[in-house]
Amino acid sequence: MSLHLVVNRFPATKFFYEILCNNKNRRKNYTITILLELKEEHKKQLNNLATQYSERMLIEYQKFSKLRESMLELRESYEAKLKKSVGTLQDTVEGLELDYKKQWVKEKD
Repeated sequence: MSLHLVVNRFPATKFFYEILCNNKNRRKNYTITILLELKEEHKKQLNNLATQYSERMLIEYQKFSKLRESMLELRESYEAKLKKSVGTLQDTVEGLELDYKKQWVKEKD
């Protein structure tokens, strides 16, 4: 015997049947509400995570840019020092050659 037949056959049970149906509908609505709230919270958390990720990437990019800039400055500084050292070395070599030539000429005389 199905539930509908029992309800139709015994009118007093109709009241309890309606209560059960209402409770079932309330639980269903409550579950749907909870699911919607969870989805909304999940969406907020994903947006927050995306924002944090974007901010972190921006910070990392700024760090990288500063590091690259300092490396370029250091490179330019070393190149300038190297050019100066090459010039000094060239002057030293030329000076030594002159000194040896003078000494050689003196020794010849």
